Amino acid sequence: FELYSKYSQTLSCPCTKISIDYGNILDIEYSLHQICQSDLISGEWIRYLLYYYEQVNDIMYTLDFRATAAQRFLAFKSFCRLINNTISNGLVQFYQKQYFAVSTVPLEILYSEIQSTINQFKTSTTNNFLFNLQKIRHTTNINSLLSVHQTNYRISYNLKDEKMLFYTRIYDNCSCDESTACVMAAFIYDYDTDEKIFLVPGMYVGCYIIDALLQSNLQCFYNETCFNQIKSYYNSNRSIQIKPLDATIPSIYFQNSSIQEIINQLMIEQWNSTIFFEKYYNQCQPIGCTYNYQSRNDVIFIITTLVGLVGGIVTVLLFSVPKIVEFIRKRKNGKKQTKRGRIIKKMTEKLISISSKLIAPDVEKCNSFYEN
Repeated sequence: FELYSKYSQTLSCPCTKISIDYGNILDIEYSLHQICQSDLISGEWIRYLLYYYEQVNDIMYTLDFRATAAQRFLAFKSFCRLINNTISNGLVQFYQKQYFAVSTVPLEILYSEIQSTINQFKTSTTNNFLFNLQKIRHTTNINSLLSVHQTNYRISYNLKDEKMLFYTRIYDNCSCDESTACVMAAFIYDYDTDEKIFLVPGMYVGCYIIDALLQSNLQCFYNETCFNQIKSYYNSNRSIQIKPLDATIPSIYFQNSSIQEIINQLMIEQWNSTIFFEKYYNQCQPIGCTYNYQSRNDVIFIITTLVGLVGGIVTVLLFSVPKIVEFIRKRKNGKKQTKRGRIIKKMTEKLISISSKLIAPDVEKCNSFYEN
């Protein structure tokens, strides 16, 4: 690991173990929308809403916000639990998958490859959850299942004919027979007159509680005044201390973001992933490592090297120059002696030739004398 911090680009370490579980080298954490930790999905709040509804069920208008309020917050609680379980189970499987590498890879490449795999996990987990949710909603819609709160059909019993009569609900000129996405703004109504007395900002009622909820938003529940106004219409003798959502907590969502928009992101506020390179290196169990590096020489090293180089050259010259001079001198002397010999030889030949010419007549005379 220390070598990688210095020579990450050139270090090569063949691994003893080429497959490593992701769970051994990384950790993924996440945080959900604050409603999943809020009082609004607490058992105390939901029981409070249910208790009040049971007391006035006979006289409450079906489309009154209070008639389905408990179910709305139960739905929120279910979404939080389902999403948390989906991600947790997905991480268990993801951690069991393996990262393959014959040799250790540079830190930057490891981060890039694992981050790409993490992004694929996020995308596939989100898509699978939304697909299953849509499949459930589609099955409910095409079968026109009757809502227990009669939000899509109003049921009437004809005593004379002893027949059950079903009347389709209509929301802002949209019939539940035509579309289950029909909604209208949620109100609190007067018990006696069924007159609208309070508009719940951001909330809708519709053919199905889930469809209406997904089109709603939480803006009223960030506002303490609005939230207290809703509680004031419950007229309950039971006191309860429930806090609204905290508008000061940072969020990637707006207060008026639809629940569908929040669900589309799995209610995630933040993903945090940590990759442990040291654990990866230890899991790899490298056999050995090779690396290359370039270094810059300092002034002292350069001077020392030059001095040593000059000293070596001087030593070589002291040894070789005398030998070379002696060799050259001998060669010159040899050439001079050879030239002198040739001159002497030529002079000798000339002297012999001249001598021969000078004594030749006398020799002839002597020869003639002896012959006579």
